[in-house]
Amino acid sequence: MNTEQTQRNLKEAQVEGEKKKFVERIAKARDLRDHLQDLTDHLKQFTHASAIYIGKLVSPKKPIKEGDDDHAHENESSEKIIHFSHADAQHKFIVDQTLSKTQGLTFDVFEDKLDDEGKPIVRDDLEHVLVKEVVREPRIHFFKVPRLGSYLAIRLEYQSCLSVEAYNDGVRDALSCRERLKEQEEQKREHDEREKDRKEECEANDQEYVRDEGNWPKIKPKPFTTQKVQYVVCLNTLGQDREFTAEEIQYALDTVKLYRNEWERIETDNMRRDIARKLDNMEAERVYRELHEPMDTSEAEKRAEEFVSLHEQQEPLDEF
Repeated sequence: MNTEQTQRNLKEAQVEGEKKKFVERIAKARDLRDHLQDLTDHLKQFTHASAIYIGKLVSPKKPIKEGDDDHAHENESSEKIIHFSHADAQHKFIVDQTLSKTQGLTFDVFEDKLDDEGKPIVRDDLEHVLVKEVVREPRIHFFKVPRLGSYLAIRLEYQSCLSVEAYNDGVRDALSCRERLKEQEEQKREHDEREKDRKEECEANDQEYVRDEGNWPKIKPKPFTTQKVQYVVCLNTLGQDREFTAEEIQYALDTVKLYRNEWERIETDNMRRDIARKLDNMEAERVYRELHEPMDTSEAEKRAEEFVSLHEQQEPLDEF
């Protein structure tokens, strides 16, 4: 193997190692909202894009005044906008800029493709918009001076269970599951007792015994209450005067899809842990109320009686 081939192999191994590290960081993350810059920088490195920036689909905020409540800024009746929150180091000027539906074609990425029956088309790749040559597309919105290149917008949409409603619903459902499992265990115990009696009866009458295993539906928690959260990941090669390669496009789509899947998994795992912790705390409180609180109350009353008795036995102080 010649030196040139060896260097290529080493470079490929280094690239794969960097990609693997990114996947591991994402998998270990507690909250992927905190890693969107990591996603931005990673895509910039491995798609060779000129620019990467990420925005969230949000409702525009209304101005508030003193005395308004926590929801006064909400403006759900207005058309949503894209608020850009992350960008690569050379394009930080895009952060905090917004894009409306009438500006450019990025909003096309949020439109579901429909089949002949009007149903959304299910596809393996995420929804995306690709413009091979931006100067030939009159709808393209330039943040600065137009330049030659390609543009790719990818929908990053996930089902979020990060809400008070989801938490409260999850706690109630977990308690219901726990109670139903307890009832089912009691029913199984009674069923086993009946089967035991029936077996003994069959043996006493020289009859064949075939055990009835019963029918026990599986009791499991419901899916968490979720709400749709939508981002868009934008990439371009402006200034390079080239199109994205098929490999670069596929890598961007696969990476954003991985991020989406991990986001949903992490939020779901976090919610399960939070609910389990809540149930443990509720159980600890129940045990205390039933077992320890009466003892603590009794001990407190005993000490109070001893204190009063002690002071009643003492002689009163002389007055001067």
